[in-house]
Amino acid sequence: MDVIKRIAQKRLKPRHEEDMVDRANYMTTSFILATAAVLVFTKEFGPFSEPIYCWSQAEWSDDWLEYAHDFW
Repeated sequence: MDVIKRIAQKRLKPRHEEDMVDRANYMTTSFILATAAVLVFTKEFGPFSEPIYCWSQAEWSDDWLEYAHDFW
């Protein structure tokens, strides 16, 4: 049992392999990625977004075009 305890303590003890630059790097990177995700989401699905207008077939009448664009 002591062997398992020593192995666990050896594996679980804190390791000081990172410095201030490493911590700032992963904090800044995650903040930038989260901000970019929020911006893209609000651009696509937010209140100021415009719907995606797909190309329509030439033989569609105006009513069908209106239906296709208002489907969402």
